[in-house]
Amino acid sequence: MRAPASARSARARNIRSMAIPPSPGFDKASLISIIAPSMAASVRVRAPAKVNLHLRVHGRGPDGYHGILSLFQAVTLSDSIVVRSLKKPDAVEIDGIFDCPPERTTLYKAAVAFRGATGIRDGLSISVGKEIPAGAGLGGGSSDAAALLRALDAMFQTRLGLAELEALGSQVGSD
Repeated sequence: MRAPASARSARARNIRSMAIPPSPGFDKASLISIIAPSMAASVRVRAPAKVNLHLRVHGRGPDGYHGILSLFQAVTLSDSIVVRSLKKPDAVEIDGIFDCPPERTTLYKAAVAFRGATGIRDGLSISVGKEIPAGAGLGGGSSDAAALLRALDAMFQTRLGLAELEALGSQVGSD
């Protein structure tokens, strides 16, 4: 029996694909896959949408955000994010269809927050296949930022803990 075409082409290019064990609190289905000869040169991750089953908004906090009580469910609709390293230090290139300039996206803000926390200056190419409609209340921007932080953590093997990733996510803001 012949191996699937994808397995044959991966062997032909001498590239291995491996799964990264999930951090506590992350769904195994949204796991990151790394495709690289020996270190992470390319990382692909899915960023799932969510549907609010219940949402209560209450008073504004000192940070300017309203408090919420939310019950939500992740759904199969998701954006696909691919991160590649670039040979241009400090560059962040974002490719995708957005409702604002790329440097105003949560993806850009997440990349900047990650760099600030880790000191990593490598160039980044971030490609996004948007399936989650902007402004639909499905959490696409927040999910994209969280997925990118996980992808960068895996790509650069920084092994940030869940609390550190959450703190970085809070720097990005919410959509």
